[in-house]
Amino acid sequence: MGTNTNMNPIELATKVIDSGVVDQPLNRVTNEITELAENLAIVESFSHSAVFDTGDGLMCFDASGAGSGKEVVKSIRSWRKDRVSNLIYTHGHADHVGGSFAFAADATEHNHEKPHVIGHENVNARIDRYDQTSDWNIRINQRQFGGIRSDMGLNIGENLKRFLPRSTMRPDETFRESHTFKAGATTIELHHARGETDDHLWAWLPERNGCFRAIL
Repeated sequence: MGTNTNMNPIELATKVIDSGVVDQPLNRVTNEITELAENLAIVESFSHSAVFDTGDGLMCFDASGAGSGKEVVKSIRSWRKDRVSNLIYTHGHADHVGGSFAFAADATEHNHEKPHVIGHENVNARIDRYDQTSDWNIRINQRQFGGIRSDMGLNIGENLKRFLPRSTMRPDETFRESHTFKAGATTIELHHARGETDDHLWAWLPERNGCFRAIL
């Protein structure tokens, strides 16, 4: 069976869970946005970006990578025109923070304040390490993701000069164990947990019974 890129992500996940059959890619890199519930959407990219309309600005979980950030922002703008008030990094891998320059550029273009970036305290140390080992990371990722192919928009081709763009946004606010704040009328709980990395977090929105973690 061919890939059905038109299937809602929740429908696709339900189909696989119910049938136990995986006959198509589950992590689709389309840069298209889908509304999952009221005021909640996701852009399927590398990595995905989840977007929540708080009523007082948009809150985005992850910025995608350097090669896909612009398309992710473009898709978000096709859904909502409000300011991106908060950008939360689930962790500091390049495909989750590298597209943040596009969020900053979007704020400038629309005369908005730049998003307030929140992440675990180890994210800044990771960005520092990427800056110091840029060439090494480029070579590793070129090999890991298929040489210099760019069909997934990873931006790791042979002419890449830096692993992370210099304009990658660093967290404005960090925490060690947990951090709770309000976004509009919604409570956001951020919790540190060792997942794929040591700077991982997951988020709980108690009023919506919603949980966010890294996707792709």
